Amino acid sequence: MRDLRRSFTSSSKRVVASLALLAVLGAVPAARAEGGFRCGSRIVRNGETEDDVAGKCGDPDAVRTWTETQTEAVWENGRKIERSVPIEYAEWKYDFGRDRLLRFLTFVQGRLTSVRTGEYGRK
Repeated sequence: MRDLRRSFTSSSKRVVASLALLAVLGAVPAARAEGGFRCGSRIVRNGETEDDVAGKCGDPDAVRTWTETQTEAVWENGRKIERSVPIEYAEWKYDFGRDRLLRFLTFVQGRLTSVRTGEYGRK
């Protein structure tokens, strides 16, 4: 009976320890690419220019660009004037191979604003 109790106690301690570990791991946020990512040994962060990123990661595998117009209000001589301002966007795609996830980088006016992760690459 004593052996059975000892066996139950040690196995229940393992279960409790495993559950505690799962709870801790569940509390840790998932890794996200937002704000940056690693190109080899170099880190790319939001705010870097297209030239900075190309220098660290090389040329992207695909580029998509577009322009959107935004209305901006300014005050001149005590009067509110609205004008249209073109905003340039670019999305770069990096495919680092079958064992790595695709990266989609969004640039606004030539500066990196976000990094999204896609499916596994195809190279």
